[in-house]
Amino acid sequence: MKRNPYTTNLTKDYIESKVSQELIVSKYLDIPIEVVQDCIKNNHLITSVFRDDDNNKSMGIQYNAKGRLKVRDFGGFGFFEDVYGTVAYVLSLAYGRKIEPNNKQDFYFILKHIAH
Repeated sequence: MKRNPYTTNLTKDYIESKVSQELIVSKYLDIPIEVVQDCIKNNHLITSVFRDDDNNKSMGIQYNAKGRLKVRDFGGFGFFEDVYGTVAYVLSLAYGRKIEPNNKQDFYFILKHIAH
């Protein structure tokens, strides 16, 4: 995608000024926002959205000391990512290719997907 006046300022800071990290996680993991907020506020674990066999409620959502929202699945393959890593994982499944938040083009693709 070419840069234009509408996409030039598409940055992580811009995205987070328009939509909360909680809402992004809620949307991409298909979890009600109230559940995400309850995990954060009360340190509750929920059934993992990554595994069908999670009977122990082993997924948590919390902010770290730097203010980044992290999603962690304590079982299975040990998923532990921030908001953008979580979106990358979901988009990788949806598009059938590995999307890396550390890759500049992929990160811009992630930002663009969240913005729309």
